[in-house]
Amino acid sequence: MTPPTVDSGIHIAGAGVDAVDVKRFRAVLSRHPELSRRLFTDEELAYANRAGDPAQRLAARFAAKEAVAKAMGTGIWKLHFANVEVTCRPGHAPTVALHGNAQYIARTLGVKGWRLSITHTDLVAVAFALAVS
Repeated sequence: MTPPTVDSGIHIAGAGVDAVDVKRFRAVLSRHPELSRRLFTDEELAYANRAGDPAQRLAARFAAKEAVAKAMGTGIWKLHFANVEVTCRPGHAPTVALHGNAQYIARTLGVKGWRLSITHTDLVAVAFALAVS
């Protein structure tokens, strides 16, 4: 029997994945507290700070930013970290909001949307991003 197919009209423009060691990330943020402001938006910091261990959520968002950059084929160093924002509404999957040069690069590549999956444990944070055109 042939499985049913669905033509969703979605084209994958790129994919990226990243993993972050939570303990190591926590240590870096502890040694360089100013780094949080360069890497994350106010909303991302507020979301993380509502958790018992903000480092887990921040590590997951950092992994997501890296995964998005990989999906665009640029690498994160061509983007400003805060221009790749992970947003999260209660009861919904996380998504990506791009700003500044990240938004420009995505438009140039024909990216119309994102699919994002993130997860974390006490040890590791992982993110997978699909750029959809």
